[in-house]
Amino acid sequence: MKKKEISDLDTQIGSRIKSIRSDNKLSQEKMAAKIGVESLNFYQSVEKGSNRLSIEHCIKICDEFGVSMDFILRGKISDNKEFEIFFDSLAPENKVREFMNIILKLCGDEDENYVDFLFDIYKRMRRNDASGI
Repeated sequence: MKKKEISDLDTQIGSRIKSIRSDNKLSQEKMAAKIGVESLNFYQSVEKGSNRLSIEHCIKICDEFGVSMDFILRGKISDNKEFEIFFDSLAPENKVREFMNIILKLCGDEDENYVDFLFDIYKRMRRNDASGI
């Protein structure tokens, strides 16, 4: 039997669901019970991106935690609560990049090359700080 490939999308959805759970200070067991998933192993694999929740379970998450389906499935942020959950789910390096994107959007400049340029400068500055230069 062929092993199922984990897509980037499945991993991202799992990460957002995990962030919702963490933001609400729930264990995996309590989150699974709250949304009606009977198997803890299945729920754990959802957070890893190797399984998918049903639409019904996603709707329960939306209703219970006040997030949108757009946020769970596509990462589209519609309010401050979703932004906090999204931002908490990012790796530290990605937080800086996302922050730079936000600043550029607020300034009316969404040039991806400019974000890459700023991020490279930031990484060089961090390396220089770490080396004592």
